[in-house]
Amino acid sequence: MRSISPRSLLLASALAAATIGCGNGLSINYHDGGQIMYQASAANVTSSIGREVMVRPTVKILDTYGHAVSGVSVVFTVTGGGGTVSGASVATDNTGMATVGHWTLGATTGINTLVASATSVNGSNVSFTADGVDATRIVGVAGNGLSALTGTATGTAPAVTVYDRNGAPVVNFPVLFVVTSGGGALGRTNLQSTYTALTNTSGTATPQFWYLGGNPGADTVIATSGSASLTGDPVIFSATATLLQNTLRAHRP
Repeated sequence: MRSISPRSLLLASALAAATIGCGNGLSINYHDGGQIMYQASAANVTSSIGREVMVRPTVKILDTYGHAVSGVSVVFTVTGGGGTVSGASVATDNTGMATVGHWTLGATTGINTLVASATSVNGSNVSFTADGVDATRIVGVAGNGLSALTGTATGTAPAVTVYDRNGAPVVNFPVLFVVTSGGGALGRTNLQSTYTALTNTSGTATPQFWYLGGNPGADTVIATSGSASLTGDPVIFSATATLLQNTLRAHRP
């Protein structure tokens, strides 16, 4: 029987790992002729007319084994509603993702559409829509001027309502909440200090919570639509973080 040297075994193992082992977030730049494009961000968003959308369209390309494929050129094209894109041609990164640089909506209200395409990729021509609305005003409605113990949640989370020029609430409109001082968190994912929320049927948006920072003093959060054209943008919320012993001392008879 012919023997196989240890070096040959190591080489064979390395080739096998390079061919079929794509775990730990690694990507490969080969395919078996079956690349597939998927939608990787919200398919439908709302934004102010003439303004850039906050949630940029993103697609992901995988091979038929589910591995991310890098280096594929994806082109984003405006197909309805007017508007413009920059960074329209993007190569997928090592996670298989490609995101348009910027998408600015047209100047009139209504539906805008954008299509992502790539040559010889199944599922290409992925569509994204954005409802262009005439949002004009953002107002804080809850969660300001509160106090809580350090590292705990305020009784009420910050909340804003977005209105159009006729005073009607704007639905499904993205609002970005950002902790700007004092530390703390607004969402459950790694206790993030930023959180994007969509307005509900009443036009109101709020983060999951507002946990104050670990030090006593002033904490602040802003809420912004990302559009300087909205009256009241940004909305500023403040809260006071207190130590437990100070709270007990203040209530001691």
